[in-house]
Amino acid sequence: MRLSLLMMLGFGLACTAVRAEPASTVAMPLATTDTYCRDIQKLLAGTDLVAKNTVQPDFDAFVKSKPRVSPLETQQFVERAGGDRSAPVLVACKTKSADHLNAVYGPGAARGDDSTCRDLNRRTVLGVWAQLTDAERAVAKWAPQQIMLDADDVGFMGKDFIQPFKFHYTGSDGRPHLRAKAQLALWNDWRWKVMPERFRGTHYCRLIAPEYARALIQGAR
Repeated sequence: MRLSLLMMLGFGLACTAVRAEPASTVAMPLATTDTYCRDIQKLLAGTDLVAKNTVQPDFDAFVKSKPRVSPLETQQFVERAGGDRSAPVLVACKTKSADHLNAVYGPGAARGDDSTCRDLNRRTVLGVWAQLTDAERAVAKWAPQQIMLDADDVGFMGKDFIQPFKFHYTGSDGRPHLRAKAQLALWNDWRWKVMPERFRGTHYCRLIAPEYARALIQGAR
């Protein structure tokens, strides 16, 4: 009983149930649009700066792409499923870290890399749930508090970030688990000082697409 309670609260464990969090001044995008990663940049870095968002046509082009700090540019690729490859599953975003934004645009341009990719998966689930009608919630297979969020699958190098990973599975607890893939290379991190500038000051996420989260909640995934 105590273990179950700890799992619900998320104390000291690698996964936690989806729970409400304080509202942000930036809304979580709840549709996979061509500006999705522009908003993810704002949320991850805590910034009001508006990036140009480039949507890459294929995964290879996304892998080769890099976000830019000046002018600010984010990179996006949508991983899709279905017979016609039209159903968004994961959205991959390459953004700039808060400390790099502050270094270029001045102190206070970004409020810090306080958000994890898991935080954004949480906000997606909660936002999708809020969009449902009362009738849709009544027949939903999973409520947010029943969906578990695993700790981010964090890679140190780009080759780790692009590898396939288990982003959704049913755990031994019988509940759906979601995991995001992440990479964070802070601008001021001494470990990256010897790397070319294009590799530094970056924050990458591969996140559950809002459409996939809706299908999961409704029992279609």
